[in-house]
Amino acid sequence: VWVDRRTLPGESATSVRAELEAALAEANLAGEVVVESCTEEKPPLGPTPGSPALAAMGETLRGLDLPDRPAEVAFGTDAGVFARAGIPGIVMGPGSINMAHTARECVPMAQVETMVRIFEKLLTTESQARA
Repeated sequence: VWVDRRTLPGESATSVRAELEAALAEANLAGEVVVESCTEEKPPLGPTPGSPALAAMGETLRGLDLPDRPAEVAFGTDAGVFARAGIPGIVMGPGSINMAHTARECVPMAQVETMVRIFEKLLTTESQARA
């Protein structure tokens, strides 16, 4: 059985492996099912408290009367790999993860236009967060 279990902020491959092994033991399957390997290919990405990038994005979104709170999403991103290397990041964009990487993948034009406004404001406004 191949299981794909994404890690959350504060978790690691080691903690996930222990969680899986504990669940198997509780179900009396520890001898029947063995965790052969447990790796973390895409580390989780969580908001970094005090991040100038997160503050500037929040400021930009508020300036456009858009929701400014980070949201949790259930997909992998290379941004977690960069964050683990000390390069902070934000994942933001139009479209729905429910349509991503499908044969019917599309993005409504209104969302693309909103994203353009966000990028324009983000890149042309002197943010208090960056001051």
